[in-house]
Amino acid sequence: MTKSPTTRRPGRTSGPAVLRVALLFHASKVYDREILIGIGDYVKQTRVAWDLFLEEDFRFRLDGIHEWEGDGIIADYDDPA
Repeated sequence: MTKSPTTRRPGRTSGPAVLRVALLFHASKVYDREILIGIGDYVKQTRVAWDLFLEEDFRFRLDGIHEWEGDGIIADYDDPA
């Protein structure tokens, strides 16, 4: 994942910052896809700007996760692999 500070919406000098959230799921799993749909529905209903980063197979990208400067991570870590 890349480092980047939380940013404001283009063209705005004030107001809430864009929330940067990483989604770490296995998109091949039905349960995980349903969670992603729910997150998408929530994002549509809020007035907050979201910048979502989706990693479909996060197991190959975890080495740099501690360096990512986002606002949050939503993940499904039930897979022991």
